Amino acid sequence: EELEKLPNIPAIAQANALQHTLTQILAQITQINTRMDQMETRMDRMETRMDRMEAKLNALSTQISTSEHNHMARVQNSLLARTTDRLEPLLNPSTKTAIEGYPTNPREITTMEDARLISVLEQLGLPTNGGRLAREKRLRQSIGLPPIAG
Repeated sequence: EELEKLPNIPAIAQANALQHTLTQILAQITQINTRMDQMETRMDRMETRMDRMEAKLNALSTQISTSEHNHMARVQNSLLARTTDRLEPLLNPSTKTAIEGYPTNPREITTMEDARLISVLEQLGLPTNGGRLAREKRLRQSIGLPPIAG
């Protein structure tokens, strides 16, 4: 019977209230930690998306600068007067690197081995179908040269 009166003693009542308050604070801290973990997860996902967007923007920038370079090269190539004049080389649109086997002058296109001609077309991202003359014509057009008369 006397033990039942213990919660009524002010010190014990205050201790019980304090314990209840601490329990509530700990529950709130747990909720805050959970929310922080969720926010961190969201931030990680956003960072991953941003990294992907940056990679896509870098690739797009590479494609644009390569396209600009190739456009200028085509303009210069279209102004060549002789078949022995030096061609301005185009770059691979995907990698922005020099095209391996690229002809040095317009005359060289007609003497290129088939495998080399096909390789250059592939590096330019062009189809390789058709016969020899069709592939030569496609390469000439792609690098800015006028069609061969005849």
